[in-house]
Amino acid sequence: DSVTMTGVSISDTADHGVSAEYCVSCRVQNSTIARTGLDAIVVRGWLPSGFALTDSIVTESGASTRSDGWRMLPRPAFGAVTATGPATNLERNRIVGSGNSG
Repeated sequence: DSVTMTGVSISDTADHGVSAEYCVSCRVQNSTIARTGLDAIVVRGWLPSGFALTDSIVTESGASTRSDGWRMLPRPAFGAVTATGPATNLERNRIVGSGNSG
């Protein structure tokens, strides 16, 4: 079902920043998602549709900090934003520092 996240800051997670499974017309806008262990945003499930990411910052996704704290190592993530389904819309975002598996 439809969910909108506005002005949210999510950071320093070991897993996904936002997991929108089975979402229909879900939105993340004017938000910051930083330093996630896996994909910053993942949208999947049986026929998700209409996901939108707008005017947001996604940084340092798919990486974990080493125990000495000075380097980021890639993890098996697909990318900063992984979205399946029709009508996915990404507009006016800044996406930087994504570690991915390929």
